[in-house]
Amino acid sequence: MCAAMLRAILIGNYGDGNFGDDVLRQYMTETFACSWTVVTARPEQQSDVPRIPCGLASLRTPWARTIRALWRADLVVFGGGTLFTDAESLFACFLWGLHAFVAFILRKPILFAFQGVGPFRTIIGERIARFFFRRATFISVRDTNSYELVSSWKCSVAIVQTADPAILLFDRYRVTIPEDQRKYLTIIPRTQSGRELFDTARTFLNRSPHLATALCPLQPEKEDPICNAYMYLFDDPILSFQRTPSDLIAFLCESSIILTQRYHGAIAALSVGIRPHIVPLVSGDKLDVLRREIAADANIATHFREQAMAGTKALEQFFLQCSCTK
Repeated sequence: MCAAMLRAILIGNYGDGNFGDDVLRQYMTETFACSWTVVTARPEQQSDVPRIPCGLASLRTPWARTIRALWRADLVVFGGGTLFTDAESLFACFLWGLHAFVAFILRKPILFAFQGVGPFRTIIGERIARFFFRRATFISVRDTNSYELVSSWKCSVAIVQTADPAILLFDRYRVTIPEDQRKYLTIIPRTQSGRELFDTARTFLNRSPHLATALCPLQPEKEDPICNAYMYLFDDPILSFQRTPSDLIAFLCESSIILTQRYHGAIAALSVGIRPHIVPLVSGDKLDVLRREIAADANIATHFREQAMAGTKALEQFFLQCSCTK
């Protein structure tokens, strides 16, 4: 057994109030025994540092601390989520590519763990991602589409196909409630939610009029307008703000039907034993991929757990090898 503690930088879309990304941060820092420094949009903890500036406003942050942390680190981990995609904005590829570039010029090992990759609308977005994935020392991806895409880039390391590890974190808080005590049709929206999600919810309510409607935003600060709009469309819905994984799971355990336009809303639903009804935003996005995976596999939750555990063990083994050579 090697005793050396690795100094690791964890990079992801943390600190933006996005529930799913913060769940991934919690899983990474609680599961893997490293001395973590976390790059986040809003540094709050002692181990947090700000993002490297990718715009004029961010130049005012104390980003020199981030460069120092990268200089001292043993390795750099991009942990979970779909970071490299331009489906919503090409800026994401530039932002995460900048962080990978600094790690690259400092000659730090770059790890991509539990990543969703793509889709890409632009050639430059894909080229940025391909450049850094081909230079990574560890790669695990969370879905088949990402695996096929990254495999086509001819990377220098084997690619581990895993699943989103959030399901393992959610499982820690799962409780069993009888079906006849599940009283909600729960809607998990996002800022871009529109008429299709409402129409789908109305269809389910017509079939199950005994269920109460609950709105469960996972990014309340940004999704408040859509929730206010939906409050007028349904009859006296419950508005439930869940700030922690344990609170979310406790609430979803009381749901009979879950409609979601949030990826980690679907993962949480699978954790509590409910097959979610996913309403994708656009064809081919990560929600659409997840929807098709769930439809094709009757035991998808079990398989996700097995794949996530396999990805966890692969990353643990890699860390162990690094600590023994430190």
